[in-house]
Amino acid sequence: MPGAVFRQAVQDATGITWEEWVATLKQAVDPSWSHEHMKEHICEQFQVSDE
Repeated sequence: MPGAVFRQAVQDATGITWEEWVATLKQAVDPSWSHEHMKEHICEQFQVSDE
């Protein structure tokens, strides 16, 4: 589970809380995808950097 500092950094960078991201990604990402495929999909779908 990510720590408070990481969670806050995600919210600061995206305007979306960690819990909202988790809920959204559960619907948008197939768990069988590779990490790379997930990353590419998230970057494209949500227009965020891979950082």
